[in-house]
Amino acid sequence: VNSCQNGKARSNPSATMPQSDGKLLMIPGPCEFHEDVLKVVGEASPSHVAPSFIEEFGATIEMLRKVFLTSTGQPFVLAGSGSLGWDFVVCNLME
Repeated sequence: VNSCQNGKARSNPSATMPQSDGKLLMIPGPCEFHEDVLKVVGEASPSHVAPSFIEEFGATIEMLRKVFLTSTGQPFVLAGSGSLGWDFVVCNLME
């Protein structure tokens, strides 16, 4: 069974990869995913107003403050692609 590491396929006979039927994610890769990853990704997303989401989001903001070495700054969490992040940067630089 192959999995992706640094863009190179490697053999891992102990892992169970359900994509052995030929369905592969082709960017960057091809990469096969472990069944645990597919299970988590396949679960329903929590509502943005669910108490569990609000708690997790608050914890994420606090962790980002530690990463950016600020106690009062407001980090922004963007739900989107990397290009959305660049759009956000460019718009703020232009203002």
